[in-house]
Amino acid sequence: MKRTEVQKLLSINGYWTINKHLAREFGFTATALLQQLIELQCNNFPNGDFYQQQDNLADKLGISEKVLVAARKKIVDANLLIARRGHGAKYYYTVQLDNVASYFEVDDAVDSNITKGDIPTLQNVPANIKKQIHKETKHKEVLDVPSVSINTNDVIDKEEEVKAKIFFKLVDMYPKNRIGNRQVGLKKFKLLDIKEALSAIKNVERYLKSIDDPKYIKSLLNYIDQQCWDEEYLKLEETKSKPKDITGTKHFSTDY
Repeated sequence: MKRTEVQKLLSINGYWTINKHLAREFGFTATALLQQLIELQCNNFPNGDFYQQQDNLADKLGISEKVLVAARKKIVDANLLIARRGHGAKYYYTVQLDNVASYFEVDDAVDSNITKGDIPTLQNVPANIKKQIHKETKHKEVLDVPSVSINTNDVIDKEEEVKAKIFFKLVDMYPKNRIGNRQVGLKKFKLLDIKEALSAIKNVERYLKSIDDPKYIKSLLNYIDQQCWDEEYLKLEETKSKPKDITGTKHFSTDY
């Protein structure tokens, strides 16, 4: 086989690039299906709601229709895809691109900050969200006149996106056998306020070092639920891990 033919076979159209965050959560097959549908939607159907024959889609991915159905259910249940049945084996698809983005978009600034061990900071988000919203509400109540409004939905969406990025960084740093269900963990993590989320990623290494025996490291879900990044909790764990000093021991002379 000629070199040019090999290069053609290995061209960008000849293989899939599977996103690692999605693959860890949903498996390679479901991720390949999702990415195939994303490519179709972005290139040809920007408004979504496009149809694909089930057998044709399975053939493109090199899987059986039974495997396709199982893979599709995973990403539909995760609210990444809307699939409605048409006539016969025809299905209409719309990829929820905003929901997908929270799983694998990684902000460069967050990447570099965490790599350096620094606390990641919110990009293009007001420093004190609650204070601004409260100030706006108070302004309307007291003056009873229109004011420059803050789009709270945009602010909340941005904060959710940042927390999702922090969560996946936390997953990368945590022991693999203690991660558990990432989807459940992400939902729990998004319930934290942004200050708590930042503390969780800042102190995760300190928490892991405070545990002498790896088998006693809490699951990621418990790390989030029990706020193991809290200063008081960490100090208690670090105290437990220190060897106890034996004080007050009496020494007797050997001269009798």
